[in-house]
Amino acid sequence: MNLAIKKDIENNVFTVEVYCKELGTADLTDEQERELLKDFPSKIFYKDLTFKGKFNVVNDVPVFTEEENGEEVSLTLTNQEITLDENFSAVYRVDMNKVQDSDIGETLNSKELVCWAKCNLFAKVIEDEAARILINIRSKANTFSGETEKII
Repeated sequence: MNLAIKKDIENNVFTVEVYCKELGTADLTDEQERELLKDFPSKIFYKDLTFKGKFNVVNDVPVFTEEENGEEVSLTLTNQEITLDENFSAVYRVDMNKVQDSDIGETLNSKELVCWAKCNLFAKVIEDEAARILINIRSKANTFSGETEKII
């Protein structure tokens, strides 16, 4: 599955969408992956995910960090269930005008950077979960399905 990330800003609302651009991998054709997803239907549940990460700013862009001095960002989302298939789409929006002054830190020192970091966090968590599910599904792929003939 080829996931794409689309980011946009309109009227001070930052939006990020993680969506399935196309099915297939280096090892699986579009049809093979479509069949796998049909055989092993899976969903991403927001309630099962932890939307939390640390950020630094590099060249005016918020980037993930493992460093102690990174500023922590977290999201509290209403639970959603999104089916992982060719129509997969997960969207997050944050209104810059609703960002609290207490969310602004020394590194993420503007509402714009906070919104950007939140969008990056959402996209990374969703991508990581989709990858985890797909690896699990692919490990279940077997040769059970099909038809064989035997002349007796």
